This record gives sequence, C-alpha cells and structure tokens, in this order.
Amino acid sequence: MESINTGPDTGTLDTRQCARCLADKPLSHFGIHLSEVDGRNRHCFACERQRLRFVKRPAVASRDIRHERASKAVRSALKCGMLTRPSDCFFCHRSDLPIEAHHYMGYEPQFRLTVQWLCKSCHAFANRKRSDRRWWKGWEGAA
Repeated sequence: MESINTGPDTGTLDTRQCARCLADKPLSHFGIHLSEVDGRNRHCFACERQRLRFVKRPAVASRDIRHERASKAVRSALKCGMLTRPSDCFFCHRSDLPIEAHHYMGYEPQFRLTVQWLCKSCHAFANRKRSDRRWWKGWEGAA
C-alpha cells in the first residue's frame, strides 16, 4: 500500500481517518467532497448521519403547506376545466397584467377553489389587507 502525505486526516490510499471518530476506515465509507484534497468527505457516513440528526432544520409553517395545497388545487381545477381564468382583474378590470387566483376565504380545504381572479398588483394589495375584515365586506359573495 502506498501512502499519500496530504495532512493528518488521511491515511493510506485505501483507508482514511475520520476527523470525528478518528477511526481508520475504507474510502468507501466516506462520501464525495470535491473541495477536499483527496476528493472525499472528512467524516465517515456514520458520523455524518449522527451530525445531521442534530442539525436543526427550519420548520415549514402550516400556512405555507395549506397555501401550496390550495394553489395546487386551483392549478388542477384549471387544467381539468373546473375553473376558468378570466382575462381581466376582478377589482381594477385591467387585462395587461398577469391574472392570479386570490384565496380570499383562506387556504382551508373547503375554500381551496373559492378564489377571486386579481391582477398582480391588486393581489399584492389584497394580501396586505387580508387581516382587515372591514375591507372585505361586500366582496365575499362577488367571486
């Protein structure tokens, strides 16, 4: 076996020392890492799995999940013909901007297809006014 002298973390050509557990393991126990000298990760698979168990992943907000499901329901309804996208905005009646579906009743399953078709600027304005229920009075039945 020929050894490579590239630093304290490497052993011979066939083995490498894990930087975490300090055990000499075959190269097949290390992942690919192109920025390392020998092209292998510094930690073995077992140590890397253990490290990733304790890494905090950002929690996905339930609103984001509901929003994505509601958007997917609208896309599916458009595709199969249950909904049709109008050519002009519900509020300003402009047709030169992209028309988007606004879930004015919320993202719950029973309201996923209850939308108002708004232009991009009116949609942004409506999302800012979402918490102001007085602003929505009178518009709910007109969708």
